[in-house]
Amino acid sequence: MSTLPDLATVQHHLDAAAFMNQLAMKVTELTQTSITFSVVVNESHLGGANGAAHGGVITGWLDTAADFALIGTIGQPVPTIDFTVNFLRPAVLGDQLTLIGKVVRPGRTASIAEAELHSSNGKLLALGRGSYASSVANGAGS
Repeated sequence: MSTLPDLATVQHHLDAAAFMNQLAMKVTELTQTSITFSVVVNESHLGGANGAAHGGVITGWLDTAADFALIGTIGQPVPTIDFTVNFLRPAVLGDQLTLIGKVVRPGRTASIAEAELHSSNGKLLALGRGSYASSVANGAGS
């Protein structure tokens, strides 16, 4: 197991990357096997006239939450190998969302993690699950 970084260090990783900065995620909790973020749906997240967040933005939120859940076990976020999303309900403009990323299975070459997106009233909006190239963190790949 890796030593947990403080929340400010994790937030710096998010803010330093232009795409992740646009996602506007704020880290609120980190454990060895999970991470929690908050995000408010803003106009840059919208995908059309219906006032709902674009599916690509939701996928970005979920993938980031799942990937960053691995920080506690492999020490850093790593490249995504594949990622699957189930969209259940729309995320609407102005809603305060919660993202929870969880490690399913850490591995030396590949790890599995998942994430959930919840609305401010606790409804499950979307689920994501992916595999990640943990070998990059172990120096075995690029």
